[in-house]
This record gives sequence, C-alpha cells and structure tokens, in this order.
Amino acid sequence: GKYVEGVMLVLNRKPYQIGDRISLQDVPSDAKTSGSPTWFVEDVDLFTTTVRFAGTNEVATVANSALVACRIINANRSPNAIIRIILRFGVSVTKEKIDEFYINLQQYVKEKPREFLHLIELSPIAIEIQQGYVEYVLLVQHVESWQEMGAVWKSKVELTMHCHELSKELCMTYTAPVLPVQLHEASEKKTWFG
Repeated sequence: GKYVEGVMLVLNRKPYQIGDRISLQDVPSDAKTSGSPTWFVEDVDLFTTTVRFAGTNEVATVANSALVACRIINANRSPNAIIRIILRFGVSVTKEKIDEFYINLQQYVKEKPREFLHLIELSPIAIEIQQGYVEYVLLVQHVESWQEMGAVWKSKVELTMHCHELSKELCMTYTAPVLPVQLHEASEKKTWFG
C-alpha cells in the first residue's frame, strides 16, 4: 500500500523536481510565518528522494512512501515571497508618526523594483501597555520566490536596517522600561552545612 502511494506521489502529484527547494512538515502543523527549514532535491526515483539540507549541507535519502503523509512546501512553486518583519514602537508614538513611517517605507519599496513588488501592510498586532509598546507587522512582497532565499534574506536584512534607521530618525525607537531590582539582605548567615 505505502509503496504504491510513494510511486504515485512521484509519478502523478510530482510535488517537486530536481533542484527545487522544499520543506517537509507534518500536515497538521502550522506553517511558520518566518519561513521553513528547507532541503534541495538532488535526485528522485520511483522509491526514494535524495535531498540536501540547505542550512548544513547534510544529505538524506527518504523513502517516497514516507513523504506521502507530509505537507511538501515547494519554494520554487511559491512565487513572490512575502517578507514579514515585527516592529515595536512606544505607545506614545502618534498616528501621524506611524503614517510618516509608512509613507517613507512605501517610497523605499518603490525605489527598489528589482527587489520588491509592493508594500502589503503595516498593521498593529499587539499592544503591551505595561511594557509600553505597540507591536506592528510589516509585510512586503518580494519579486523572487523562496527558492532564491539568499536574495530574499538580503532584502529582508536591508529593509530591517532601514526600518531601524528610520525609526531613530523619526524618534520612534522603543526602549524597554527599566525593571526594578530588589536586593534583600539575608537575615541569617548560613554555611554550607547549615
């Protein structure tokens, strides 16, 4: 049964080809918003698939029948990666400052048409009054698929640095509150033996 399912996976579904960057996950697990650990497909036959782990260059051979129950994410077939960056601003930052920040980001993205398609959104996702910040998610669509992870990550790093510099320029940088430190003097001096 499983053997036939594995053969059918490769012949009919064809979820990947040699050279594709794939991620293998349990079907019920949630997809990671920051991206998934990936493997490059090196060889495929009726019974097995040989993959190389992108992070460490380790090679593994997996029975195709074992892959039948997996969610197979194919980065090569996932066009226009969406970059997700979490930002924190102090609760005192005004809507006008957020709007100015957003307009600047739109311009930054527009000036890089070989990297980005468009800025999708900048939205608040959490408010931590006691910690004094509002957390935002920034979503930007890249021109490349996750197959070209190096280019996508380079753009993400540069965009993150731009956000950091822009938040400093607009005086929007969040600083965590100083937590109180309590020191107590021991009432009795105890030794190792009591």
